[in-house]
Order: sequence, then structure tokens, then C-alpha cells
Amino acid sequence: MYILYKRGVFSSKKEGGTSMWSASSSPTDFQTIPANALYADYKAKLESYVDRLDVAEAQELAAGIYPTEDSFKNKIKSWVKTIWLSAKNNTKWTQAGVIQAAEKSGVTYNQQIVKDAIWEMGQETLKRITGNDEQKRAFEIAVDELQHTVEDM
Repeated sequence: MYILYKRGVFSSKKEGGTSMWSASSSPTDFQTIPANALYADYKAKLESYVDRLDVAEAQELAAGIYPTEDSFKNKIKSWVKTIWLSAKNNTKWTQAGVIQAAEKSGVTYNQQIVKDAIWEMGQETLKRITGNDEQKRAFEIAVDELQHTVEDM
């Protein structure tokens, strides 16, 4: 019974439930991820953002590192999982930090995780691009555009 209570099964906003945020905080309605939550339960929703991205331009600029769009998206998905797990466990990324960034950006918790994953993947890739400064700058712009696309989803 206690576990169900902690997961919010018995709460609702109308009745003043245990949500971290008031009803006025929509559309960025956040609740903490339970300590026993599994990534598999959240994976489909998180990865749906990545699957909808048009990564062609960014991938082409990093083709020497990611030869296909699928390999590019898979790297973002890997970062999504890393960040989600870190936030759940409140290690390098924390739930509070993700929530704060999401509120500032006006996006959902899941969107913020994907935005952070794109940024991290972009920074990692930028270090590996062997092209000139113009190519690196074009890649930075393409990554920035991917983040903005997530905001509009």
C-alpha cells in the first residue's frame, strides 16, 4: 500500500495530491521518478522524441563519426538513457536540475532530458570532428536546431 501511495496512485490534483507542482504549472507538470522505476517503463516516450527528429543535416556534418542517421539517433538515445538514470538516482544530473531547466525552457521533463542528451552528444561529437572551424560551427548550429525542434514537439 505504501509503495502505491509513493507512486501517487491515491493522489490527484483536484484533491490536492502529492504532485510537486500546482495545477497552475501546466504544461510542464512534473513529478519525481520513483527510486524503483525502470528505464524500460519510460523508454518509449523518451525515445519517441528522438525518433521524430530530422537529423540528416547534423549527421551529414558528422558522417565520419556517425555514418548513418540511425547511428546518430542511437547515440542520442544512449545519452537519453544515461541522463535519465543519472537524474533518477540524483547523481551528475538531478531530478531537481532537470525540472528547473525544463521550467526555464518551457518544456516537459522528458523533453528536457532529450534536449540535454542532444547537447551532450553534440559536445562529445564536436571534439571528434576533424573538419575546419566552419564545419564545426555548422554542426553546432545543426545541434542547436535539433534542441529547438524538441521544444516544439
